[in-house]
Amino acid sequence: LMMVSTFLVTIVFDLTVAVELGLVLACLLFVRRQSDIFRADPVPQPAAGHLRFRLFGSLFFGAVAKIDPVVTAVEQSPAGVQVTLDASRLVSLDTTGLDALEQLHKAIVKRGGRLEIVELNPQPQSLIERSGFGARLRGEAPAEPHA
Repeated sequence: LMMVSTFLVTIVFDLTVAVELGLVLACLLFVRRQSDIFRADPVPQPAAGHLRFRLFGSLFFGAVAKIDPVVTAVEQSPAGVQVTLDASRLVSLDTTGLDALEQLHKAIVKRGGRLEIVELNPQPQSLIERSGFGARLRGEAPAEPHA
C-alpha cells in the first residue's frame, strides 16, 4: 500500500510530494507495528495479594494504552497489593511510557501497595534513573535539582 500510493502520487503530482507521503506513511506504519508488538502478560501469582506481569516490546506513546489491564488488575485487587513488573523483555521506554508507569505506581501506592520493576535493560533503566522515578520506586527522597 505504501509503495503503490507513493508510486501513484509520483505520477499524478510530483516526486517531492511522493517522498513526503512515503515518509509519513512509513512513520505511521512503524508506530502501528511497534505498538502491536508491546504487551503486558500476567504471570501466575506466587501469593495472594501479589500481581506479576511480564513486559514485552517497547513501551512508548503508541503502546501506553496496553498498560491499562495492569491498572485494572490493581484496582480490582485487595489493598496492599504488591506488583512486580518483569522488564527483562522491555526493549525501550519513552517519556510517555514512563508517565504510564508513574501513573501505575500512583494507583498502587493509593491502594497501600508497592511496585517493583525487575530486570530492566540499559535504556529503560537509564531513563527511569535520570527521571527520578527509580528513587521514588525505592522510597528514597527525590534528589535536589542542580542550580
